[in-house]
Amino acid sequence: MIIIERDAFEEWKAHPITEALMRGLVLAEREIEKTWINLTLEGGECDPLTLAKLRERRSVYREIRELDHLKIEELNNEQGT
Repeated sequence: MIIIERDAFEEWKAHPITEALMRGLVLAEREIEKTWINLTLEGGECDPLTLAKLRERRSVYREIRELDHLKIEELNNEQGT
């Protein structure tokens, strides 16, 4: 069973490299949104598969940013069984 201490997680989250990673995810989300706008509003394209991929990628980036120590523990312990 994997246990992630809250203090250790908060220390990791506050580390400059982790902060840079999280900022990178925010910037990547913004790029996805720009791409969506360029494809649909500017380009008139509405390929459902392309848009679904963009939507899903943005969703994954958000999920990563919203993880906390308990959710990571839960995911790891589910996989370990």
